[in-house]
Amino acid sequence: MSVHFGRCRECLESGSFNRMRLLVIGGCGFLGCNFIRYVLGHYHAEFITNVDAEVHPGNHQNLNEVPAAFGERYEFFHADIRSAESMAEILSHHRYFAVIHFASKSSVSEIQSLIETAARHRVKRIVHVVSGAPELVPPLVESTAQPIDIESMVLTSDSVYGPNQWALAPLPTRIRRILEGASSTTGPLQDWLHVDDLCSAIMSVMLEGEPGAIYSVGPDDAIPDSVLEDWILAAVERSPTESTNPIPPLPAAVGDSSKLRGSVHWRPIVNPRDGIRDVVRWFLYYRARLIP
Repeated sequence: MSVHFGRCRECLESGSFNRMRLLVIGGCGFLGCNFIRYVLGHYHAEFITNVDAEVHPGNHQNLNEVPAAFGERYEFFHADIRSAESMAEILSHHRYFAVIHFASKSSVSEIQSLIETAARHRVKRIVHVVSGAPELVPPLVESTAQPIDIESMVLTSDSVYGPNQWALAPLPTRIRRILEGASSTTGPLQDWLHVDDLCSAIMSVMLEGEPGAIYSVGPDDAIPDSVLEDWILAAVERSPTESTNPIPPLPAAVGDSSKLRGSVHWRPIVNPRDGIRDVVRWFLYYRARLIP
């Protein structure tokens, strides 16, 4: 299995794999819209069909520039995965290699229905991406164990940050509080992971993951609140901290992503300080309500 999907990865990255198409469920949300941009920008043989019911805060406007930028490589359907008929119709339009399911707002019955419908339409693999909803993992594990003709995997994540994130998510909230001069509080260490690193992990699992496996994705290091605050202030030039200074020693990440790193050889590549800086500046540019 790993040898076969390793060859898929080589073909995909070289551009020799012809017209591989993915079905993305929930592509209008924060994680989904970043994943779509990541795939279309990095894998030039990929085509994506995005299906989303646009439940708040998901919004197709998060992908406004994508149709013009990528043309026929991208298409969007407004549909709800609770409708088996709608999903069957969409799955009949193309031969999909894999389904990437951003699962955090799905119910157990919706997940099972999606797996069954995808299997009937000869989808090879399905990756369920769960962020901030750990209660979904047990039913997903049970679903992946069913004797059905599809290879299903689960990828869990926490504390993911990046552009196009809802303003009330943890990092935007932290940015806003700091810009408003609110007193800093020290909380538990968090494994802040840039969304591009999550996207690369999804692709790694899709291409090389073991059927039925559960993978946890996370950074190399955790970022203490004091360091995070310094980086945020430096990004808005309210601190003398220089971006060229070495990153201070950071504690090890709280979560365990060793299985993902070992089995599919994934590693995070986004420099954490650069990632925080770029996201702060994105919020300052696009979200006027974050400016004090």
